[in-house]
Amino acid sequence: MSSKLLKNEIRVPKEARPGLIKLLDSNEEERWVITKYYPQGSVERNLLKFKGKPAAALKAFRSLVQAVAGLHQESIVHRDIKPANVFVTDEDELAMRLGLVRSKNFTPAGIVIGGGSSPVARTMA
Repeated sequence: MSSKLLKNEIRVPKEARPGLIKLLDSNEEERWVITKYYPQGSVERNLLKFKGKPAAALKAFRSLVQAVAGLHQESIVHRDIKPANVFVTDEDELAMRLGLVRSKNFTPAGIVIGGGSSPVARTMA
């Protein structure tokens, strides 16, 4: 993991944020982080957890959407949202591991601009 990615992985979850895994300890110099353990595991291991339960699924997903929206308001884009990086909390909500993030410049209209290996242009409505 690059130093810049580690800095973001440490800096952002240090602040209590719903929808992000809880950071318990870290050492940037030694390049390690300790996060809360989620015994239910990742969404990848719980793909059927919310099957047939639309209200529970929407409740769980809401925390994730709010976390991503909050990151976007700070010009931070999560570049690796996938079931293996999203965990089921004890409250049956979702919390994502931060990992690969990149700071971006956002236009006032909310369109992502900037570098990267793939063109990115999406509204943030």
